[in-house]
Amino acid sequence: MSEHKVWDVEEYVKPPEGGSVVSIITRIEVTPSQTLGTCPESMRVHSSTCHLDDDCVAGQLDMQGNGIRTGRCVPYYHGDSKTCEVSAWCPVEDGTSENHFLGKMAPNFTILIKNSIHYPKFKFSK
Repeated sequence: MSEHKVWDVEEYVKPPEGGSVVSIITRIEVTPSQTLGTCPESMRVHSSTCHLDDDCVAGQLDMQGNGIRTGRCVPYYHGDSKTCEVSAWCPVEDGTSENHFLGKMAPNFTILIKNSIHYPKFKFSK
């Protein structure tokens, strides 16, 4: 893992925080081999197992799942099981990704703080 990574807000704010909050991330989950495509849904998603294409409704989004279902019932990565195929970042996360503790890199962190003020009464913003 590179120590020179620049994180965008989508990567370090999960879920999005409100105002007056500072969050410091101490652990990251790395999924370097994921690409956007179609793949079997995770077996961890309760309603993902199937036997036929009819068991998978195309366009359906399971809020516990990883993407939008394509309507196909496909073989899972290993074993004889099948799950509904999803359009998502593939392969979907199933708990086998790498976790990294960032504490050892803490002395190298730079925290950028963006302040903004708005006084509507005086029509002033900065």
